[in-house]
Amino acid sequence: MDGEEGLLPSGKIALSSLGIAPARLRRRDIPREHRAHCRAITNWLIKYDGEQAISNKEKLRGVLESFYHCCALEDWRGAIYLLHMPLNTPTHEDVHNQLFTWGYYSDVIALYENVMDKSSPLLNATLLNGLGAVYDVLGK
Repeated sequence: MDGEEGLLPSGKIALSSLGIAPARLRRRDIPREHRAHCRAITNWLIKYDGEQAISNKEKLRGVLESFYHCCALEDWRGAIYLLHMPLNTPTHEDVHNQLFTWGYYSDVIALYENVMDKSSPLLNATLLNGLGAVYDVLGK
């Protein structure tokens, strides 16, 4: 989804923040696997229209799929950016907080586990706090 009126911010802005320039993906000096993941991220962020989806989670599918492609590339900065991308909601919740609010607890756990220990101690503390909140809601 590329419009500003929907739930998600502009896909072009997200690609720019991730450092992905679709026109550069034709270059042969970029490894094939890297190009494939970057093309997938581009397609998910630009072409996927989650606004037509039935479930709230499906509305975020493009961002979630892009997150996992960033993880496959070991682009932890990009993955973390996608986790914290603010949505066009009245409260401007980040992606991971919105998933928590909607009750997609297993998805939140999976997201956090993918980036745990991949960045700063401060981020790890935030992720551990988030995991604690999820497990508290689940009664564990």
